[in-house]
Amino acid sequence: MMCWSKTKHAECVERMFTLCLAKKDQRILHPPVILGHEYAGIVEAIGSEVKNVKVGDHVCIDPNIYCNECEACRMGKKQSCENLKAIGVTKNGGFAEYSIVPATQCFKIKDDIPFEWAAMAEPLACVVRQ
Repeated sequence: MMCWSKTKHAECVERMFTLCLAKKDQRILHPPVILGHEYAGIVEAIGSEVKNVKVGDHVCIDPNIYCNECEACRMGKKQSCENLKAIGVTKNGGFAEYSIVPATQCFKIKDDIPFEWAAMAEPLACVVRQ
């Protein structure tokens, strides 16, 4: 059972429904971090400051957490962030039934979009941005 009280004011608890196994996941082994950076699910709980999603929303996750302060971020080149954190790499990810994610990383999707498709949003974004 997930302890919702550990959710911070600006975080969401997501129940994971679909996760993609990426080649990167096979190379990243940093226990005790829970892997999984390409996934989608349903918001189960939210912190008091969360405004972009609500309980019951279907969401996909952007795993990349940029600092927005380094020179690369200030120049609009977030992909080169000097202080990049990533869900499923440096923070616990989606290889669990539930995950706690910063609300800024949750993006609402239409309820009729299959979770399998939504989980592909991050790899698709990588290809489009290249």
